[in-house]
Amino acid sequence: MSKHKIEWTNKTWNPIVGCTKLRKGCKNCYAERMAKRLMHMGQMAYDAAIGDDGRWMGTVYLREDQLCKPKFWKKGCKIFVCSMSDLFHEKLAAVARDRIFAAMLSAPQHTYQIVTKRYKEAAGYTEHLMEVYKAAGHCGRKAIRDSVNIHWLFSASDQSEVNEACENLMYLQVATSGLYLEPLLGPVVLPGHVPLDWVIVGGESGPGARPMNPQWVLALRDQCQDYHIPFFFKQWGAWEEATMAAAAAHGYIVREMRQGVIMPANPNRYKYLNLDGSDYQNSPQIGATPMARVGKKKAGRILDGRTWEEYPTETTSV
Repeated sequence: MSKHKIEWTNKTWNPIVGCTKLRKGCKNCYAERMAKRLMHMGQMAYDAAIGDDGRWMGTVYLREDQLCKPKFWKKGCKIFVCSMSDLFHEKLAAVARDRIFAAMLSAPQHTYQIVTKRYKEAAGYTEHLMEVYKAAGHCGRKAIRDSVNIHWLFSASDQSEVNEACENLMYLQVATSGLYLEPLLGPVVLPGHVPLDWVIVGGESGPGARPMNPQWVLALRDQCQDYHIPFFFKQWGAWEEATMAAAAAHGYIVREMRQGVIMPANPNRYKYLNLDGSDYQNSPQIGATPMARVGKKKAGRILDGRTWEEYPTETTSV
């Protein structure tokens, strides 16, 4: 599967099948929905991964037919590795993970973007990864630190997950690492003592999508600028801030009062989102942001008047 609409990459590569939900961001897993759809479309690779209830079964396995795919993409590009799973899933056989890294090393013209929610497993694997590099003719730890074309991104949704991710990022000792904050579900303060090479931020889309407060995104953008970290804003997701201008543009009605914007009483489409992300209210509170569900396309990806598409310095351009 290489066709996609993911803003920060060029292609997706899925050499493994299967996953399980682990963190807050997994609640409305898009990969689970897509896997169910592919199974019903007759793609037999997903038969053992998705149950009759349309949920992950917990089996994770290598797809031999996908393993060498990057070799056949001759022009260098950005590749999202395991967009439908997690390369560091505990159920994936160690030898399968080794073979996937060996496949990356055999096609060095690409930039590989690995996103994982399994921080400890990823950090622990780097010790073993030296053997994979040596088998491919490289010189172990130095080669890992020099592999600027392999980006390690730890996926988190709130402060507690970011703290855990950053504790493990410090042990990676790789060339390029960062945070993937989608869906962002609360305010985040980046730990200044952890070197980050990239931060991607995005809101949730699809069925059951939860809103993202614009103040959280602006704060992260400002922190990235202060720390000189490349910042990529992927999308607002299904929700946007319900301003008068947005309402006029997207066909809903709000009223601007002295105490703030007043929205219709429809909690499925309108919510007041507190700054701490603790809960949603149907009446304005101090610091709460009015949010309207308009869909990913209408909500767009403009932040503070522009798009933000910054990348780590060493990234393949297409």
